[in-house]
Amino acid sequence: MKEITFLKQNHQKWQQFEALLNSTQGGNPDALADLFIRVTDDLSWARTFYPGSNTEKYLNDMAARIHQEIYKNKKERRSRILTFWTHELPLTMAKHRMNLLIVFAIFFVSVWVGIVSAKHDEGFVRLILGDSYVDMTLDNISKGDPMGVYKQDNHFVMFFAIALNNSMVAMLCILAGLAGWAGVAMMQFRNGVMLGAFMYFLAAHGYMREATLTVWIHGVIEIFCIVVAGAAGMAMGNGLYFPGAWPRGVSFMRGAREALKIGVGLIPFFFLAAFFEGFITRYTEMNDVVREFIIITALILMVSYFIFWPMFVRPDVTKLSRVVADDDTSVIKRELNAKFIFKLVIGILLIVLPTLAFSMHEITGDKTETVAKFFYVLCGCGGIALIVFAFLNRRQTEESQLEIDRKKTKSVKEEYEREATATKV
Repeated sequence: MKEITFLKQNHQKWQQFEALLNSTQGGNPDALADLFIRVTDDLSWARTFYPGSNTEKYLNDMAARIHQEIYKNKKERRSRILTFWTHELPLTMAKHRMNLLIVFAIFFVSVWVGIVSAKHDEGFVRLILGDSYVDMTLDNISKGDPMGVYKQDNHFVMFFAIALNNSMVAMLCILAGLAGWAGVAMMQFRNGVMLGAFMYFLAAHGYMREATLTVWIHGVIEIFCIVVAGAAGMAMGNGLYFPGAWPRGVSFMRGAREALKIGVGLIPFFFLAAFFEGFITRYTEMNDVVREFIIITALILMVSYFIFWPMFVRPDVTKLSRVVADDDTSVIKRELNAKFIFKLVIGILLIVLPTLAFSMHEITGDKTETVAKFFYVLCGCGGIALIVFAFLNRRQTEESQLEIDRKKTKSVKEEYEREATATKV
């Protein structure tokens, strides 16, 4: 069928659709649902036989308007804030795992460039880190406290300042995606070179071990988040410059939406890194075994959540989450386990981290402010409440599912009895 024939057959119907959409009846859910089905049928035909035509664009716009009208007042479930981190964000990371790998490679090479440059040029460190920062670090080294930069400000001042700074850096890494891969590579190169130059500067003065055990307490989470933000920027850039079969505007909006989703998901991790840097990193007198344990635990947390958890949540990526499509019970159990584990881990962190910070206060003799004590108690109580809620919610959900299973069993039994009676008659 030629496009002009297709238009003649359907243009009156489409005009009626537009009139319905603009009328007061446009808010009728049944009418909108029927309208959406009919328009998408025509859109499928247009995409198949007239790709890239004005007809396809017109029908696509109408379908988008109807979809927006249907879902604009959709109420979100209260569990959405939890499922965002247990399912939505991991699924997005699974989709962009190749971007994450590429950004990791760029960052690793950038760190190596920073190390080599600082080794062969004494002025390179001052060029990258600034004279004031280098002079301050040298002064701290002369005092026997090379990591004294982490002890200057108040706990809470450092906490909020660092969280704000890290969030801004992540935002720049995402917005760099507007310049494509070049923009993302430039931001990652800048941060990687700074890290490499800083680590070599301390290593050249004989403080490699001390720098590693101090900086990477918070650096594991902070650097990992910056790399993930780079992957988000690359996702937005790909949507803009490599639209594929989508219109460029639609592709860019999809990429920007996924980049924003990743950026929002990084916020708790930036606050966690800021908590480490503001409340724990400053205690350089901490036992090396404890610091090594914190670093390894933080690394396991980040790798598990951003690399392995997406493979667990996404059924088609790994056998770990293989679920039979018709088995509703197994799907519910998988979602239940994911939410339960997530709540349990967050609750444990809210208890362990303030306890560790308070213990270091007592061990080092550092005076604990009243506000800090209140903050520690508040975090601990929140952690306990979250763990209790996780177990209670798990039990209630299991009981509800068991009740559903009983009803299913009862209905099947009644159906069987009716068939048996009819057979006898």
